[in-house]
Amino acid sequence: MRCMKCGREIADQHSFCENCLTEMEKYPIKPNATVHIPPRTEAPSVKKKPRKLRDAKTEDLLRRQKLVIRCLCAALAVAVAAFVLTAGMLLQLMESGKTLPNIGQNYGTSAEP
Repeated sequence: MRCMKCGREIADQHSFCENCLTEMEKYPIKPNATVHIPPRTEAPSVKKKPRKLRDAKTEDLLRRQKLVIRCLCAALAVAVAAFVLTAGMLLQLMESGKTLPNIGQNYGTSAEP
């Protein structure tokens, strides 16, 4: 069971945990006061937040950093390969452009009288 005030796990026969009981003893209720205690329902399980990088172990941090470095190296290799391939294609196009005849210069004119 869970504490009705804070939600901590407690023994089945109790309604509140020790911390909440000591806190409630500081503010006693007057005798003959009407107190309404809501019916006990199952509280949803508390979801744990993912650990922050500060709390992670050194081995986990190293593994993550190595993975990031591998990904960045692979991306750099792809970018360099694309650059070299593009530069090679451009050089080939520039060289092949020199062998083609210029447009309009392959016709002769005869202006002889």
